[in-house]
Amino acid sequence: FFKLIYFNIISFIFGQSFNINNDSYHIIINNIKYQKNKYYFSKILILIIIDFVLIFSTASLSYIIKKLTINFYQIDKELIKLYFISFLISLIYGMLSIIINRIINSNISSFIPIMILAFGELVSNKVNIISSLYQLFFPIIHEVINYTVSYNTMYGLIHLLILLCIYNIISYFVYVYVKK
Repeated sequence: FFKLIYFNIISFIFGQSFNINNDSYHIIINNIKYQKNKYYFSKILILIIIDFVLIFSTASLSYIIKKLTINFYQIDKELIKLYFISFLISLIYGMLSIIINRIINSNISSFIPIMILAFGELVSNKVNIISSLYQLFFPIIHEVINYTVSYNTMYGLIHLLILLCIYNIISYFVYVYVKK
């Protein structure tokens, strides 16, 4: 439930922030690429801060509720890992939302990354070549239960960072060079 709501909100915020109909600064920028660069990166920085505040407040609220209801509750490292991985994956789907929204230019296009994520959740139940290829481009969180609960992605943290950089570069070029 957390993933569905959280990724949906972040995807919508990222997509709508770069929607041409909601982007009123294009009048000021007037298609100068240097100013578009600064505008893009400042907007991405603000969106990352918003994403971080949202995930941090969710983690803090979860900790406070557990601390009040469970005696002797301590912070679980796996839960921190889950929130960090969720933060990175939300940024990836946010960048994907920017790319799709700039190309399609529709308010509904912000929800396409959520459909991609939901499809990935369905495909990931079995580990096969389709699931592996799908998660190469669209990562999801796996819950591994051995003797303790562990949260991982199929290809690891470095893969998430590389994918985030690739989607950021693509969204930058789509933002700067795709004319609408």
